[in-house]
Amino acid sequence: SKITFEQGDRLGPFKGHKFHCIFSNPPYIKKKQDRPLVHTQVLKNEPHEALFLEDDIYDDWFISFFKDVDEMLLPGGAFFMEGHECHLDHLKVLAEVQTGRKVELFPDLTGRLRVLIMS
Repeated sequence: SKITFEQGDRLGPFKGHKFHCIFSNPPYIKKKQDRPLVHTQVLKNEPHEALFLEDDIYDDWFISFFKDVDEMLLPGGAFFMEGHECHLDHLKVLAEVQTGRKVELFPDLTGRLRVLIMS
């Protein structure tokens, strides 16, 4: 088997390509609604563009993202994404509606739902 790792901002650099697996840690924190819940060390040390999405574009951003993922997954492929525990149930529904694929949520090591898997 051969594994090749590709890295890019969102999925734009990979348009027209197909993948067996896609892993993503997108910005998933609503800038206004969720900011008070973010630990001060995270705010101090992480780039904000990697953490936050504007509240009013949150759903549209993920709808577009899930459509791109769906187009890029090979048959039998899988998508793995970290997400915010307060919004992952909603993102699951968005992913299912946009792609028609099976979507499941899994907890992190603290027991909070933080991982979305689409296959």
